[in-house]
Amino acid sequence: MSIKEKTAPRKFKGNIERIPLRSITDYISFSCILTAENGNDTGALFLKNGNLIDAVLNNDYHINNAKEILNWTKGSFFYQKWDDEFKLDYKELRNILHFIEISGFSAEINFNFNNKPVKIVCSEGVIVGIEPLPKDIKSFFNTILKDTEKKDTVTIKYNKAGQTGDLKEHFSEIIHSEKIKKSKKTAPKNSSKINLNIIKQSFTQLQDDLGDTFISGSIYSADNRKPVYSFKTSKTVVFTEFQKSINNLFLKSKLEKKNNFYLLDLKKNYLLFILIFKNHHIALIFNKTKIKLGYLLSILRPLLINDYEKSINN
Repeated sequence: MSIKEKTAPRKFKGNIERIPLRSITDYISFSCILTAENGNDTGALFLKNGNLIDAVLNNDYHINNAKEILNWTKGSFFYQKWDDEFKLDYKELRNILHFIEISGFSAEINFNFNNKPVKIVCSEGVIVGIEPLPKDIKSFFNTILKDTEKKDTVTIKYNKAGQTGDLKEHFSEIIHSEKIKKSKKTAPKNSSKINLNIIKQSFTQLQDDLGDTFISGSIYSADNRKPVYSFKTSKTVVFTEFQKSINNLFLKSKLEKKNNFYLLDLKKNYLLFILIFKNHHIALIFNKTKIKLGYLLSILRPLLINDYEKSINN
């Protein structure tokens, strides 16, 4: 059992003035939604096995919102560990469905709708059943997701979902209807042509800044999943050992742009970080015991995105 698991309660609420959100995230190693309120602003951090994978601020779902939320100096917060069975407020239903989707979780969600019990069944992040099945699916979701003032609870049976019913639709567009326009505006430009000198400079700067924390970096073509350029540090043996498995991952996996990035644990305390773009994928290997996840997602990731945009525009 890790130190995080020993020190983080399974369920907790408190004041940000007394306990900063960064302190809370440092001690959580399980999966949960850390919700917070600061005046008229509401936000949430989505933690999968203690790792920050997404954030939402005032219904805008984007990982970059995590930085603003983590910098709040006042307000309140709450989290509940995702156990076998637990309850959350009904107003968190949208966040619950979002967390299940991006994490690939299986779960049963039970609540009352129009004074009747309803069960939504999710398998590996996809809604596969609703009992009873509504006549108008879209209207049903639009109604339940907008009813944020409803004073009720949602019961979640985590990782106990079975394939029920005939529904196998993915409701991502309905769940995230508020962010579609904003996502289109902020999406980085992509091109099949790339200035590799900028990528080389970016990887070299990583080595200068992080030293032996940074093991290697590669950029792959999204079309054929073959490496376009690979940067080797002094840890050549480590790089060679994992390069084949990374190549197989890209060839066999369906990496979708909507997730923007992936974090994968490798053996021997190494972490694989993958950034997804339309025409290229960037794969970086770090020493997991030395890299800080907050630095990786809040600082390093935006810098890499900026360097990539420069490389396709020059």
